[in-house]
Amino acid sequence: MANDLSTRKFFSIAISIYLSFISPVVANWTLVTNGYLGSVYLDFDTLKKNKTTVVIWQLQNFYKKDLNDVHSRRLLIEVDCFKDERRVIYLSAHSEQMGRGVVKFVNGNASDWEHPSPKSVGESILKNICKKTNNS
Repeated sequence: MANDLSTRKFFSIAISIYLSFISPVVANWTLVTNGYLGSVYLDFDTLKKNKTTVVIWQLQNFYKKDLNDVHSRRLLIEVDCFKDERRVIYLSAHSEQMGRGVVKFVNGNASDWEHPSPKSVGESILKNICKKTNNS
């Protein structure tokens, strides 16, 4: 158990360091969909295929700042196109749009796998990623 915690902590620190060198300006964000809260982008240049899953960076821009003064979030997500599931591996919340400004909080704990609701923004993201993966 302690080993799992230290591995998770190491992974979180490594991702944080990696993010500090990657500027949102350098990312090649592609608008995927708009929802009632804002716009969602993917950086297809970061798409990495594993045996059964795909990992990619996602950016969420909110139309208005939320109660925590967050205007955008960067997420490293993992998608299983065969099971139509996704999960968040890493998340950082930012005070400005496009992942800029002050980092308000970071979460390096992977979420549980989930099936996006039909016709939702999550389903649109999953379908865009899986379509790109199948065409590559």
